[in-house]
Amino acid sequence: MYSLFIRYDSGVGFQRKETDGKPMRAGLAVFLAAAFIAAVRLARVENLSPSPKLVSTLSDSLVLARRLLDDTRKKFPELF
Repeated sequence: MYSLFIRYDSGVGFQRKETDGKPMRAGLAVFLAAAFIAAVRLARVENLSPSPKLVSTLSDSLVLARRLLDDTRKKFPELF
């Protein structure tokens, strides 16, 4: 799980664009949200060895985190 998120975060989380003086950290926000979502979903799993179910859960967490960020940007553009 750790290596999948590190690979995702390595190029995305630190790309910053200035908008009205506010640094954009969308990639890092998606990474953190996905990590929290995955942690909640996997909290009761006893064996976290690499498996298709683990990869699927991590992938679903990233999709949900991206969707949450997109919805937040649409509803609250002043935050970005």
